[in-house]
Amino acid sequence: MKRIIPVFIAIVLIFIIVGVGFGKILKEKYSYSDERADLNEYFGILDSDEAAILMQDQVIEDKALVKDGVFYFEYDTVSDYFIYTRLYVNEAEQYIRYVLPDGMIHCNIGQNGYSEVAHDGTSAEVDCGYVPAF
Repeated sequence: MKRIIPVFIAIVLIFIIVGVGFGKILKEKYSYSDERADLNEYFGILDSDEAAILMQDQVIEDKALVKDGVFYFEYDTVSDYFIYTRLYVNEAEQYIRYVLPDGMIHCNIGQNGYSEVAHDGTSAEVDCGYVPAF
C-alpha cells in the first residue's frame, strides 16, 4: 500500500500537468487575439471622406460623406432608410423641405447651421444631425 500511494500521486501530477498544457493550447486557439482588423476594408470604405452607415446592426451599401468633420447622407439614402417620403429636395430652386403634419420646415441648400444641406452637383447631401431631429 505504501508503494502505491507515491505512484498514484505521480500519475495524478502527470495528468494535471498534461491537462494544464492542453488547456493552454485550447485557450490560445479559441480565445480572442490582440490583432486588429482593418475597419476600412471591413466596412468597404475606399476614400478618407467616406463613412459607413450602420442600420439596426447591419452595414448598408450607401456611404455617408464626411466634409470638415460633419457627416452627410445622400438624399436617396435619407428617403430610403430614414424618413421615407416626407423630405423633398428641389434642386432647381435650391431648397429642401421636410413636411410635418402641422406645417413644413424649409431650408436652403448650402445654408449653414443645424439644418445644413450641402450639394455637390449630382446629388444633395443632408447633414446627419438634421435627420434624427424629425
